Amino acid sequence: MKLRNAFIGAGVWIVAVLALRLPIIDALFLWAPLVIMPLGLDLIPVPRAFRIAQPLAALLAAASFAFPPGATAAGLAIPWAVLCGALAILGAARFFRRRPFDFVETLVDAALGLIAVGGYGLVMSRAGMKPGGFEEPIVLLTAVHFHYTGFAAPLLVGLAGRRVGPRLPILVAGAAVVIATPVLAAGFTLHLPLLKVIAAFAIAAGLAVFSWQLVRLSVDEPRTLPRVPLGVAAFSIFWGMVFVGLYSVGEFRERIIVAIPQMAWIHGIVNAFGFATCGLLAARKWS
Repeated sequence: MKLRNAFIGAGVWIVAVLALRLPIIDALFLWAPLVIMPLGLDLIPVPRAFRIAQPLAALLAAASFAFPPGATAAGLAIPWAVLCGALAILGAARFFRRRPFDFVETLVDAALGLIAVGGYGLVMSRAGMKPGGFEEPIVLLTAVHFHYTGFAAPLLVGLAGRRVGPRLPILVAGAAVVIATPVLAAGFTLHLPLLKVIAAFAIAAGLAVFSWQLVRLSVDEPRTLPRVPLGVAAFSIFWGMVFVGLYSVGEFRERIIVAIPQMAWIHGIVNAFGFATCGLLAARKWS
């Protein structure tokens, strides 16, 4: 089963993107349930039921994009939200059962918890809802954000922490991502520009620090093959966070520096394929 679901998911993703002519943000989202999630769940000890349910729920999520926003699309997205909610419960159970406190494993718990927001963000997007007055692409971008920054990023930091221990870059990056990700969402919800820019810069700074840890891991790696995805992941997250900073400053000053479509094509692609995918592939060598 190792990598099988991720490879199948990648094939489904290609078919969906081409057949449905999905725009970039939709395509970036679908890569998460179809590829990122099976890669991540392979590295977390989860009950077999989750591994069985994940491909079916991901396929239904993909199918939801074949319909316009409404009841049918939302209904197809609901199983994915339910799965994400169940993963959040699993993460909470892991956290409260563990004694003593373990910062590194708590990052894995947080990844399982934060994904729930992404799952329910998908349902709201496919239903055509406008929570808090927000319209697309912001609603779907919330789902994208919590699948990558909320799930993949803390999971990768936690997995690296398993490898090297709770070093300072792990502590800084982990705290920044886990704390600032929901704070950023709160800044958007409450329309607080200063809070948004502070949270965005905290995430960017934390992951920039983590990129250096990935570089060190790639240098220390005795085998050539894992060095390549580690190097790509390190470069991608650093480059992607530069654009986060530019976008946040522009939004705070109400003067566009990098527009959302540009962010999707640059930050979104390097984050999804370069950081999350390559990082999780490299992390398989640590387990």
